[in-house]
Amino acid sequence: MENRRYKLSFVLAFLLLISCALVFGAILRFELDNKVNYIVYGLVFLMLGILAYQSFKEEAYPPSFELKKINSVADSAFVAGIGFLIDFVNSAATTVSALTSKRIIFALAGANAVSLVFALLSSLYFITVFLSYKYTSYDFRKLRYLHFAPLLWALAKSGLVILNAVTFREDVFSSVKGLMLIFAVLFFFSFISEIENKEGAKKAFVFFLGAFSYLCLLLFLIGIFALRYGKFAPISDNSAFFLTSLCLFFFAHYFRNNLLSPKI
Repeated sequence: MENRRYKLSFVLAFLLLISCALVFGAILRFELDNKVNYIVYGLVFLMLGILAYQSFKEEAYPPSFELKKINSVADSAFVAGIGFLIDFVNSAATTVSALTSKRIIFALAGANAVSLVFALLSSLYFITVFLSYKYTSYDFRKLRYLHFAPLLWALAKSGLVILNAVTFREDVFSSVKGLMLIFAVLFFFSFISEIENKEGAKKAFVFFLGAFSYLCLLLFLIGIFALRYGKFAPISDNSAFFLTSLCLFFFAHYFRNNLLSPKI
């Protein structure tokens, strides 16, 4: 019965995710009023509510980190490293563009510069995660300060969303991006705290992990629609970021699957 309820909640959350993307695609395709965007937001929060219920209803979870050879987690960590490398290149280009423009906005240039530094460090960090799960002779948990790189990257990216003054009613992509980055901060912060946790994974961590993975995938899907209907250029900050988002989805998804596998 528990297995059936888990599968049902998983299916409902996934269907809501797909519905969000399709509604957004319909809004762009038929040029609907911006008020319809609130339907997307309503579906998003309903999806998050189901994920919260799914995560907190379980009595207990296994420990988050049991270093052994797990190819799915190892390979997805490598993909996440590539995703951060994409963001590093994108942030570097954006920083150069910001510093060479006629009107330099130092806050934006500074946030991009911080973002590119921690994107590179995050890429290196996830390579160590890849090595830990691929060969087990490495242990990324012994790294001290590098654990904070993805968290600081997410904070820098969140700062950029705030500085760009996103219009919630009109810009669905940036709004979902901002929400995804909020859960990125929560996930990476919890990820650090779980490293020292020798007992079962905390329920909040499982929720943040699930929400982060679903929002990463949703951002990629609505990014495809936004690209298809000309909301941003093929080579732009947004197009590069939704590729990074897809790469991060793979790690969060497979890490979560490995954590929940004893329950399924």
